Amino acid sequence: MKKLIVLLWVFFSSITSIVAQSTDENQEVYDQLKPWAVVKLTIAYMEDLYLFSPDKKGDRGSNKEYKTYKKLHTDYSVFKEDINLDSISGLLKKGAWSGASEDQFLKYKNELFNSEYNNFRNIIYTPSNTYNNSQIEKSNRDNALVQINNYFNSLSEIYVETTNVEDDDNNKEESKNNEAQLKTTPTITKNNTFFSLFLRIFIGFLLVTSSFFNYRYYKLKKGKNRIRNERNNSKSSSNGEISILKQRLQHTQQELSSKNNEIDNLKRRLIRIEDTDRISDNYSSNPPSSERMPEIISETTELEVSKQYSPEIIYLSSPFQNLTFANEDASKEKTLDSLYLVEFDKQMQTGELSVIADADLSRALNSPDSYLETACAYDNEYFNNARTIQVTEKGEIKLDGEDWTVTKKVRIKFI
Repeated sequence: MKKLIVLLWVFFSSITSIVAQSTDENQEVYDQLKPWAVVKLTIAYMEDLYLFSPDKKGDRGSNKEYKTYKKLHTDYSVFKEDINLDSISGLLKKGAWSGASEDQFLKYKNELFNSEYNNFRNIIYTPSNTYNNSQIEKSNRDNALVQINNYFNSLSEIYVETTNVEDDDNNKEESKNNEAQLKTTPTITKNNTFFSLFLRIFIGFLLVTSSFFNYRYYKLKKGKNRIRNERNNSKSSSNGEISILKQRLQHTQQELSSKNNEIDNLKRRLIRIEDTDRISDNYSSNPPSSERMPEIISETTELEVSKQYSPEIIYLSSPFQNLTFANEDASKEKTLDSLYLVEFDKQMQTGELSVIADADLSRALNSPDSYLETACAYDNEYFNNARTIQVTEKGEIKLDGEDWTVTKKVRIKFI
């Protein structure tokens, strides 16, 4: 009976220690992965918002925002220890992501560090921003959560396997000591010896059976995770193809609208030319009286002046530094990134600078120091709930070599 009691005590104490250590080690793995998970989810938000990828920028977002995303993806797309979240927040603010630093990055950080979780399956916060009045898909966020959970499960299993090996060694040594102690105790009856041997065999059978089912469960779980990852990857690729097709359709619609405008302008010019020819024919057949001569002369003068001054409209995105736009970013057609409009005089190499009234101002209002303050003067103080802006006075700009230099800032008012 003594042998039976000792074996049961060793068996159940080992199980209790394994369960307790497994819980503690899961918490340790969770604490180790939290900083990386915050950065990983923030990178996924950048990809969902502007459809960024490591290989291609796409049509959304600025070059400065893409450079910041590329650096974060290169350094933190896979697990990295000893991450300083304060330095990550500073990098986001300098890289034109101040809105993301104060919103998505901070909310993920608060949730993971202030909650009592010990895994990553219960993350509640989900970014709900929109881009160009359309809801942002969360495919990259879902993939990031799958990667974080898989990494968490892998590390947890490694810890459990290491703990089991150490516990087995300790249990073997303890069992030897107990058996040595039991050998010094005289056996009471042969029946007790047989009964103890039977219990040992039964407990060993239970341990072997438990190990077999644990192995089967591990294989099934691994296969299930593999199938889930394949489904998520296929879903992500299909969503990416749909997004690309939508972008192509939108670009084609813009080109079609531009061509229609060109056709309308050509029609107006043709009508003017026909009217001019008709007037000249009437003039040659019926010369006007002296009373009408001043009117004809004034019209001719007006046409000559309009031919001498023909301003050209160009569009610019955000300045790449204070009071300076890159000429390579100038476009004769309005794009999704266009924020400023210039009425440009080719002869004088100068023009009037203004903010486009119907432009997408969400990025500019989220980061006014990068998009507005570098080329605009404020009539009132900026406030977080501002929905749009009103131009109270146009500015002036000059083409200086390869750059546009703002000689007079645009005066705006936040509404």
